[in-house]
Amino acid sequence: MKKVLLFTAALFLTLAASAGELARAAFPMLQRLNAELVRYQVTDRHDPDCGAIICPGCSHAHTRAAEAVFPLAYEYSLTGDRDRLRQALALGSWLIGRQQEDGSWPETPDQWPGTTTDQALMLILAYPILEKKMTADLRRNWTASIEAACDYLVGFMDNHRASINYCATASATLAEAYLLLGKESYRQKASALAHMVVAKMNPEGFIEGEGARERGYRYGVDICYDMEMSLWGLARYAEAMEDAPVMDAVRRSMDRYITFIYPDGMLDGSMGVRSNKWTLYGGGTSDGIHPLCALLSKGHPEYITAAVRNISLISTCFSSCGLLGRGPDGDSIPEASPCIYPTFAKAKSMALALLWLREDSEVQAALPSDAHMCAFHQTLGTFIIREGAFCSTVSAYWYKSKLGSRSKNMFRPSGGAMTALWVDGYGLLQASSQTEYQRYEPMHFPELPGAKCLTPRIECQEDTVYYTNLFDFDAAISVDTSSAGSETCTVMGALKDRDGFYGGVMYSIGYSWDSAAMTKCYSIFHQTNRSEVRVVEPFLVDDSTEVIQESEESVVFRRGDVAVRVSAPGYVIRVGWEEKDSYRQIFPSVRALPLVISSPAAMSGDDPAATSGDNLTVASGHDGACRIRLEYSVVSAQL
Repeated sequence: MKKVLLFTAALFLTLAASAGELARAAFPMLQRLNAELVRYQVTDRHDPDCGAIICPGCSHAHTRAAEAVFPLAYEYSLTGDRDRLRQALALGSWLIGRQQEDGSWPETPDQWPGTTTDQALMLILAYPILEKKMTADLRRNWTASIEAACDYLVGFMDNHRASINYCATASATLAEAYLLLGKESYRQKASALAHMVVAKMNPEGFIEGEGARERGYRYGVDICYDMEMSLWGLARYAEAMEDAPVMDAVRRSMDRYITFIYPDGMLDGSMGVRSNKWTLYGGGTSDGIHPLCALLSKGHPEYITAAVRNISLISTCFSSCGLLGRGPDGDSIPEASPCIYPTFAKAKSMALALLWLREDSEVQAALPSDAHMCAFHQTLGTFIIREGAFCSTVSAYWYKSKLGSRSKNMFRPSGGAMTALWVDGYGLLQASSQTEYQRYEPMHFPELPGAKCLTPRIECQEDTVYYTNLFDFDAAISVDTSSAGSETCTVMGALKDRDGFYGGVMYSIGYSWDSAAMTKCYSIFHQTNRSEVRVVEPFLVDDSTEVIQESEESVVFRRGDVAVRVSAPGYVIRVGWEEKDSYRQIFPSVRALPLVISSPAAMSGDDPAATSGDNLTVASGHDGACRIRLEYSVVSAQL
């Protein structure tokens, strides 16, 4: 063992001296993730699950965890570590033993077989590394298993059944299988799937197909699944099969998708149709941006920067048990035991990035979000801006599932909400989560009673019915970027309940940015006699965050050497200390502290017509509107 460690250390020094930024970041991260995975591998030869990786969160032997066979094999190829060789062979044999008669693998403990494409790809890529260490019988077992899985994919995989990311990754899987086994049906199906996915790109290049089925097809865009699964699947297919039109389509799309990478490497998955699995660094069950960045790296050093910074962010999200968590503060949510999924998914991502790295960079190039950036994606109703110290996302994404509130895609935030807000030197200040915490996939969503939404919002309650702008998927959004340094975004709509019914309150939210500050302007228009409306602004906090209430109108958040002042001139800001234990989420695993904006009359009781507590009174203006101006500014930390 000592010799292996010395060899690995020597290899890393060689790699660090000769490789670029991404290789130097991905290799040690691969080793770290693999080391955690094998802690949960069954080694008892008499155990029927020998070789399996057991999830400590749910005690299941997930078939998908066996995708670690390639990361383990690839580390062996780099280091010569015979433990990794043994572990990879045992894991691959266990997976093959769990294959169904039709060639598929169900995603245990569920029965979804679409992940067969992921497992088959990992076996295909591991096989050339391990082949020489196999017996003749074992080689036949592996190739027969790969062929059975790919035959199954040829007949099964399409967007009628599967979300679009499975179709895209299957194009890569079948392309690799064609190179390995030479079966023509694999090449033909890979091409058909890849061109179908390209056809599902909307006019801006975003891939539609992660939402519910509508008359036989799926629509809806998700940034995490697209960047962490679909686009690298297409890119690898296009490279392997020399399909220039598909590669051109991927490159054009990447020009749009790269704007969702924040300056700290965060993948902004805050607004997509599957944002309920957003971890900040990516999706909780999708792989990673790293293979995509590696495949497209030639001539694009900014993609290397994106991958390297994302790896740095990943390094801050490990749980105390050693597994990768669902966000930076997972240990504060004891109800959510760490699951094995993020760890094997990102191990897979590191190995693929190292395998497919086309041109590394010695120094980090700038990301679009590092400097002034305005990206208005009209087909998504989403605006991302970097101005001064602030990087922000505003979403009025219109996608609606025909299933309504029965759909897992309809508890994502919309209605002009600011779904992400990052401040230079401070970090992420605001983020989004499910509007209601739902457990559509119990395997990934543990019970979390009383969890409240992290997304800034307008809300009101009528008897038992809850209304909010976050349920407004029909809001109108407009952006004015004609004057650099004073950009604006305006969203107009109506508060709605979870089933899309109006609540008698309309709103507009105006955003503006300049080099020194950011401003939110809420205008609330009551069409009924009710005035029981609240503006709730949750702010992310951790153990290092200091919260200072300067006055009734002003609160400061301080972290390290940077402080951000939030003020509401003419209104009262109440810090919701008594609610802070409810403002926590599994995805992303973070905590928040809510600020509730109230009318002075409502707080003091001086106005007999005003409601009590945190509700906003109707202003006396000619249009009966309540208007609130929230100002964000970076101030001296020496307060």
